[in-house]
Amino acid sequence: MGELLNYWIIALPRPDMERCLDVGTFGMNYPYLLNRIEVGDKVVFCASKEWLIIADGTITKPYYVSSKRVFLSQSGAFEHRLDFEAKRLEPEHQVDFRSLVAELSFIQNPAKWGPYFMHPIRQMSREDYEFLVGNITGKR
Repeated sequence: MGELLNYWIIALPRPDMERCLDVGTFGMNYPYLLNRIEVGDKVVFCASKEWLIIADGTITKPYYVSSKRVFLSQSGAFEHRLDFEAKRLEPEHQVDFRSLVAELSFIQNPAKWGPYFMHPIRQMSREDYEFLVGNITGKR
């Protein structure tokens, strides 16, 4: 294979994250990092506010623009998008993200990790991705 993958975490309030999982699409009002995400990249999905990992998946369609309204929010169409396939965790198997923060290399100050999620999507290392997925493997 030999292709290079990127690894991402998407964190949204649960209703918005659940809707994204239902439609297999994530969107924003601006492109931010979306144009760097490619088919095959791996993603962990986190319900912010509760900070629970609720799914993991793979990007299936790269960055595109669409004004079709598919999201819950009335504050915009979130027309900068990408599509994915995800495997949800059952509610009793969802993992507390906060308990894992100190082990993640992209969070340099675990005592003040909230600002790392000022944007709903963050890139992470392969090691961080494998650590997070390792904490949900076997819980399906």
